[in-house]
Amino acid sequence: MKKDIKGTIIRLLPIIIISIVLIVYNVIMHYDSITSKEILEILMNATLAGVGEELIFRKILLGFMLKKNEDKYITYIIICGALFGVVHLSNLFYGAPVVDVICQVIAASMAGIMFGFVYYNSRSFILCALIHTLYDIAALMSTVGGQETSMQVIIETVIITALVSTIIAAFISKKKNVQNILLALGIILAFTIVLV
Repeated sequence: MKKDIKGTIIRLLPIIIISIVLIVYNVIMHYDSITSKEILEILMNATLAGVGEELIFRKILLGFMLKKNEDKYITYIIICGALFGVVHLSNLFYGAPVVDVICQVIAASMAGIMFGFVYYNSRSFILCALIHTLYDIAALMSTVGGQETSMQVIIETVIITALVSTIIAAFISKKKNVQNILLALGIILAFTIVLV
């Protein structure tokens, strides 16, 4: 598989733009209550998670699988994405509510699949780590200022994250049948958003 870093970045523009808009929006909405310490913690946590998780799940695990048999890349991307989501079950040990953790596992799995397609098409760990970090900064910024999030907001966020990740993965994928499957999943998720 030939690297397509430029094409992958172009296909990722929607999530990059959405993440930046969410970050700016949250800074503007909470400029009077957000502290420089909170901003530094968010930047550090997002960077450490983005780099560390992409190193483990995409560079090492997915990279190893692709070296064994690149023809099964879709299966490997899904496996790595699911494992990435399951790792987030560890938040149960820190007292997070079960429903919140389940929502996080679903969202992380879908995002992990998207990151897997990014890695497969670009073969760039750095690009994956940057996108993941930006994604995490946007997510963490929504918690600044001591905001409480209702279950409705959490469920909507999971569904929207899954939808955006699925659609981006479809556009990143170069195989038509994969695009069709992922876009169909995206349509199902879109209807779910309307129902919620």
